[in-house]
Amino acid sequence: MRLLFLSRWFPYPANNGSKIRIYNLLKYLGQHHEVYFVSFTEADDPVSAERIEAMRAYCRDVRVVTYRTFNPGSLKALVGLFGTIPRSLVDSFSPEMHDTIQQLAQQVSFDAVIASQIDMPIYTRELKGAAKILEEVEISIFLEQVKRATSPLKKMRKQLMWSKWSNYMREVMETYDRVTVVSDPEIVPLQQIIPGYERISVVPNGADLSRLTGTFAPPQPNTMVYTGALSYYVNFDAMQFFLGEVFPLILAECPEAIISMAGRLDGTRVEELPTHPNAKHVGYLSDVRPFVQGGWLSVIPERVGGGTRIKLFESLALGTPVIATKWAAKGVHAREGIEILTADTPRELADAILRLFRDPALRESLSQAGRKLIEDQYDWPVIGRQLDTVIEDAVRRHRKNV
Repeated sequence: MRLLFLSRWFPYPANNGSKIRIYNLLKYLGQHHEVYFVSFTEADDPVSAERIEAMRAYCRDVRVVTYRTFNPGSLKALVGLFGTIPRSLVDSFSPEMHDTIQQLAQQVSFDAVIASQIDMPIYTRELKGAAKILEEVEISIFLEQVKRATSPLKKMRKQLMWSKWSNYMREVMETYDRVTVVSDPEIVPLQQIIPGYERISVVPNGADLSRLTGTFAPPQPNTMVYTGALSYYVNFDAMQFFLGEVFPLILAECPEAIISMAGRLDGTRVEELPTHPNAKHVGYLSDVRPFVQGGWLSVIPERVGGGTRIKLFESLALGTPVIATKWAAKGVHAREGIEILTADTPRELADAILRLFRDPALRESLSQAGRKLIEDQYDWPVIGRQLDTVIEDAVRRHRKNV
């Protein structure tokens, strides 16, 4: 089939969760279909000829447009307050992206259009003739913000935002042939928007076993690793919670314990994080494999955010056991005590970590079972086939209804 893939993120190099997913899905689709790729990139991250060439290994055509960053104080954003769709979409709308897609659609006849993430369907309204798939919807975070609002005014503002996203998503869901999410919990808010909506498929996140197989570093006793840019508020909140409430409990019983954190710190309020001599920030790593595999365990203490954490799958693939909050592990088909350990309160998390520090046999068991889980369910080629099935179904549905 001939596919048009629209992306909020330019995926090479694949250095965050969204890019990792997009890159691996394009890698699979490009081996089985003729893929045309149009992507945004950040203004401070211009795409070089080498990066475009890397994507041409999987895509027949690659086009890039600079993203218009949302400015809440702009005139368009202020006018957007009175509209029915999220003002971030109104303000960041790119005429250049719109024109690029329209020109390409006039030149090429596509069987399907895949819009990756909720920023992109706004550019597909005028596209006719092709099946439409919205890939990787994540809107539970907006409902979560309503629930977590701490004052009546904040709750009202978050409720208004949720109302606008609901209006926007209702239109998209009604006009798209299929919608994908990364886990079962992400289905719930979509079915709140349109009760009984049946065009949703779970296409999970995963790990690239071709890249994550081998010995990169020996595990060091009493060490924990965490990967994720602390500039992302979900990761910042996780480390604020862990360093402030969990790590002191661990140090009280294991003074030699170490937590190492890898990820971008640009614009991060690092000074607001609790400090410990045994807590280290190593910054951005182009290759996290030795870092993750060198940890006795990978801790994932997220308490907010949606989707599923690619860091969890990659840790399991590398044989590094995971201890996560139930929130961080939701939607992952991993068995408690067999492939993963979960805990929520500071005391529970500390006890689980200390237990794993002291039990090499348990570590080995979790390591082997976690790796097997990725091999069976979460290798990217397995996930790519699932998306391929969704696309084929969307094309059949569309052609039947034309």
